[in-house]
Amino acid sequence: MQPLIRPGRDSDAEALIALIWACWSLYPGIRMDVDGEMPELRALASYYAKANGALWVAEAEGQVIGMIATHPLESGIWEICRVYVHPSRHGTPLGHTLLNTAETYAIAAGAIRLVLWSDTRFDRAHRFYEKRSYVRSGPVRVLHDISNSLEYAYAKPVAGIEVLDAAAATSAERRLAEILIACVAGGAGVSFLPPLAPEVARGFWRSQGPDIAAGRRILLAGWVNGVLAGTVTLTLATAQNQPHRADVAKLLVDPSARGLGLARALMQRLEQEALRAGRTLLTLDTRAGDKAEQLYRSMGWQELGTIPGYALTADGSFDNTLFFVEGSSPEGVSWIWIRFPRSSVTVSMPVAWRNVGEERPGTPGVDNVVPFLFPDLPLPISVFMICAVPGLGRRRAAAPIRRSRRTVQDDFRNPPRGHVPRLTTSHTMIWHGSPASRFSPSQPC
Repeated sequence: MQPLIRPGRDSDAEALIALIWACWSLYPGIRMDVDGEMPELRALASYYAKANGALWVAEAEGQVIGMIATHPLESGIWEICRVYVHPSRHGTPLGHTLLNTAETYAIAAGAIRLVLWSDTRFDRAHRFYEKRSYVRSGPVRVLHDISNSLEYAYAKPVAGIEVLDAAAATSAERRLAEILIACVAGGAGVSFLPPLAPEVARGFWRSQGPDIAAGRRILLAGWVNGVLAGTVTLTLATAQNQPHRADVAKLLVDPSARGLGLARALMQRLEQEALRAGRTLLTLDTRAGDKAEQLYRSMGWQELGTIPGYALTADGSFDNTLFFVEGSSPEGVSWIWIRFPRSSVTVSMPVAWRNVGEERPGTPGVDNVVPFLFPDLPLPISVFMICAVPGLGRRRAAAPIRRSRRTVQDDFRNPPRGHVPRLTTSHTMIWHGSPASRFSPSQPC
């Protein structure tokens, strides 16, 4: 028999007090003083009516087995409160039914953001709220009551994009893992292969926490109809000479929420956050042919090139990957072209440099050697050493330099007079030039 959800009445007072104590008594250290600390429980329906809110109870066989309430705090913000389900009904859908009732009422009344508080000891409740797309928000609240209670704040927008701090990201870990698993199962090329185990997915998001806390990564989350349904990440941990650049990663939208504009909204907000962080040049990669490719092109991202066979697929074949850039490049950006002799594909990428002076008289100064790691490439060699040479312009080296890897790295830092350092292997050739020169990669230097 389904429990009856009905409006609460002041006459439910004793039953509600008994329900709350049945839940509290599961946790050590919690004490109850109704008249001293919670006198409103004696007439709770009237209490919430005066606050322009509402109270509901769940009843089964004449017994009160659940309760929930909601009321407005300020314009557009509603608090969900007094969420209790009798321990005998834990694990049933009753909690979801009660929360659906309160959320629907608040949203119909104009709520655009929902908030709640939960005792730090109520770990079961925390998992429930996080499953319902609430995330930690703000500092812990001290109640100064006889139970020495501390409370976590949880919140979620009904719809919209928010930046998650480390605490919010941790609380969103389970939901983000569900989105990642669903996207991978649907064939998304996001570094994982199906079937993706839940512990692996959660471990991935857990590993992002330290970088989020340290400000090296910005994690955005998007909600649709009160459900956390999408995410994207901006990585700020770039090289010392690239303080203007950031990488975009893990644009994910739950398959059930696609076609509603969430991916575009996430990317637009990400670009705003990038500018706020002083990052004017953004880069990303995506599997060729994916829907994300169409999105990036429609938003003005510029394709830099394709790496063939970059990532393995579930059926054992290899997919090509496109690289995109967005934003304005600062003066002094050189371009490198990477060509794979076994295919007709050429890759071009911008590489930023700082003019650190000349290594020797008459020789252009070389900023540094930038390693690019491509572990997914189906090639014997997966490390490419690339450098940008300030002031190269239209000049080109008279002849290639062929050395051992260690010698080539030395050449990068201190190139012989009249030569532009480069690394040539059986699988990789690299050309150097500036955007002004743009000489054909098919022509050797």
